[in-house]
Amino acid sequence: MDTTIKQSAKFSVSRPSIKQNFSVYVNGQNIETNVYQSYYQDSELMLPAGSILMVLGFNVEFNHKDNYTKIYKTSYFDSDAILIRYSFDQNGDVSFFYYSKGAEYFSINTPPKILANELYLPVSFFEKALGCSVSISDKGNIAINSSNK
Repeated sequence: MDTTIKQSAKFSVSRPSIKQNFSVYVNGQNIETNVYQSYYQDSELMLPAGSILMVLGFNVEFNHKDNYTKIYKTSYFDSDAILIRYSFDQNGDVSFFYYSKGAEYFSINTPPKILANELYLPVSFFEKALGCSVSISDKGNIAINSSNK
């Protein structure tokens, strides 16, 4: 089994302003999110993952105690299952992180964060791992569209 972590190109977006109480649209549907905050980290937009992933049709199992999150459509053991692993240093910052899909391991360029018990993932994760397109309107609202509707 190849456990080499594949590096992906650094992804960054221009920084349109994000409203404090932004709206999130997934496949055109305005969704209620548990968290009304988004922010930029290392020039990359970070999004609260839970509500967004569920509307995209994924089951999400958070295990912050053991530093992983499972994302899958039908079964954790299916080939579409994604496992996000992370660990923390002495300062509480994320020091090691990657995601796996099947037997392949990929790095996440911008570290995931856990704020108020919500996992935040970079836009590049939604685009590369899940095949979504993400855009920000002039009003600061976020649209996420999946080709796997």
